[in-house]
Amino acid sequence: MSARCGWIALVMACAALAGCGDDDAGETDGGDADADTDVDTDVDADSDTDADTDTDSDAGCTWTWLPMSDDGAPEARAGHAAVWAPEIGLMLVYGGSPTDGYVHMYDPETDVWIASATPDAESTYPSMIWSGESAIIWGNGGRAYQPESDLWDELPTGGDAPTVEGGNSAVWTGEAMIVWGGGTGTDFGAVYDPLVDAWSPTSQGEGCPAARTGHAAIWTGNSMIVWGGGSPPMDTGGVYDPVGDSWLPTTMVDGPSPRWDNGNSVVWTGDRMIVWGGASESGVLGDGAIYDPATDSWSAMEQEGAPSPRSMHTAIWTGHEMIVWGGYAGLADGGHYDPVSDTWIPTAVSGAPSTRHAHSAVWTGEEMIVWGGMYYEGPDDYYLSDGKRYRCVPSGDAK
Repeated sequence: MSARCGWIALVMACAALAGCGDDDAGETDGGDADADTDVDTDVDADSDTDADTDTDSDAGCTWTWLPMSDDGAPEARAGHAAVWAPEIGLMLVYGGSPTDGYVHMYDPETDVWIASATPDAESTYPSMIWSGESAIIWGNGGRAYQPESDLWDELPTGGDAPTVEGGNSAVWTGEAMIVWGGGTGTDFGAVYDPLVDAWSPTSQGEGCPAARTGHAAIWTGNSMIVWGGGSPPMDTGGVYDPVGDSWLPTTMVDGPSPRWDNGNSVVWTGDRMIVWGGASESGVLGDGAIYDPATDSWSAMEQEGAPSPRSMHTAIWTGHEMIVWGGYAGLADGGHYDPVSDTWIPTAVSGAPSTRHAHSAVWTGEEMIVWGGMYYEGPDDYYLSDGKRYRCVPSGDAK
């Protein structure tokens, strides 16, 4: 049975059950949440930062917000992980605060939500990547979920497995998941190979970045770049080669100021890493820089036309531009950044999701899906269980 057929079978099975879905979907719940999200660079996400192919230009189309169903959507939450699974055409959502242990799957083609049949261990701020077959998760232990079979597999713990949880980064190399840093701050990392179901440690030797949490990490195609994070925030990082198990430090010359990555935009363009926004000890930031690992150099980004300073926002890479959206505090706007022309234009405001931060965003190859998050009102936190889709609609079809 194909993965797509497996998804259809799950939808049909769900439709046959009376209690399918969350009766409270679409409502907001009050509660406390740490002002920290895991910006997973798979993607993310803390955010999808893979250089997905986008063959369409913006000429002849209008960026437009489109509705998405909240029928059967996950319980309202923030700080969750979300990834796009292109092989099966689904967005997978897991964890967050509050959390229920289920993987929730959204199909933008049919505008349908469905959850895994059974939950696994709950994780407030998990790291999650998509391997091409499974969602591999680290947080409150490790596990892998296979949508086609609707089955969970536990990852080994102890030994060479990561020793801390929360604030970790995770990237997928095409063959293995690398988890690094996190907790209250560590320079330990580990590589998980699903073929042999085993962990191996990353080097802590020469060039390894200082211990940290809340940092960013991206996969370039042959190496992992770690940058920022820490308490107090740092402006340092490292490039990790998993083949040679070795590190090279990133230069600090012309780089961004120190900042947390619990919301600052970090995306991979295919040959460079873009860092934008985030939070420092003095407040939120509205600037950034572009890192070229081939030359170990930073270049400045235009600030004119950029979104207002923010943290706990999201960013995705469309194939030719970065889209930043939302963030702390009370923001429901963003910007498109073109690194070739070094220019910003604002995102559409009409029809946009409500203000939020600590939400998720993924890029499907055709559109950005924003979901969940939280907002402050008075002294209270409110969680969200809704979202919108953002795409460039042919001008004649835009409403």
